[in-house]
Amino acid sequence: MELAIRDLVAGYGRHRVLDGVTVAPLTGGRVVGVLGPNGSGKSTFMQTVAGLHPVRSGEVSLLVDAQVVPPRARRKAIGYVPQGLPESAALRAFEAVLITSRREAVANPVEHTAEVMHRLGMDAYAHRYLSELSGGQRQLVALAQMMVGTPALMLLDEPTNHLDLHHQYRLMDLLSHISTQHNTVIILAIHDLALAARYCDRLLLINGGTVENDGPPLEVLTADVLARVFRVNGSLTRSSGGVPSLVIDGAIGSQDTLSG
Repeated sequence: MELAIRDLVAGYGRHRVLDGVTVAPLTGGRVVGVLGPNGSGKSTFMQTVAGLHPVRSGEVSLLVDAQVVPPRARRKAIGYVPQGLPESAALRAFEAVLITSRREAVANPVEHTAEVMHRLGMDAYAHRYLSELSGGQRQLVALAQMMVGTPALMLLDEPTNHLDLHHQYRLMDLLSHISTQHNTVIILAIHDLALAARYCDRLLLINGGTVENDGPPLEVLTADVLARVFRVNGSLTRSSGGVPSLVIDGAIGSQDTLSG
């Protein structure tokens, strides 16, 4: 599986949000993090790649087994999880995921649904209504709905936003496992730079509507980028175990603001 993005332009009305975004081909078995300050275009990028937002110009092409997937066939090849799931739906969590399993025509949909939800640690609230769930729990319901179809490309917009610390790491461990075991490309927009550095094989830094930097975490999250783009003093190094470790000393200018 391969995803190619060339000269992508997208926006709202007269406002360009993405202005000529080009990304070197993304191949299976990778977790790719999309980073950037608020308003940089991360969500627009995710929605446009997913086919949910119109492309003004440029190209988003998906290849599976060296064959270009036509736009009409992308629904099964691409899974997308937005930042939240509506809580007003009169469904239990298990029912919401089961509907997707049946739509995807998987074998033994009830058993498959139960297995996916178990892997995500959702057993305790599988039979509660969506309106009774927290934002993080509804986020996992949306993720389970995507996972039952095993798409070749998974797009997740801020998947850890509403999760507690345990479930953040559990989710990222699971995504890493899925990417390698199923040769899946997983792209996630993420604010947590420490999680991105630890789990992502590749980072795309979107700033000002373009990809400013693209590469491994240690090459992207430099002290200069942390200061100039994210307005913090910090550094990214490797721990004794070889895991990228982010240290933030503080926000730039925060003392001036507090003293004023």
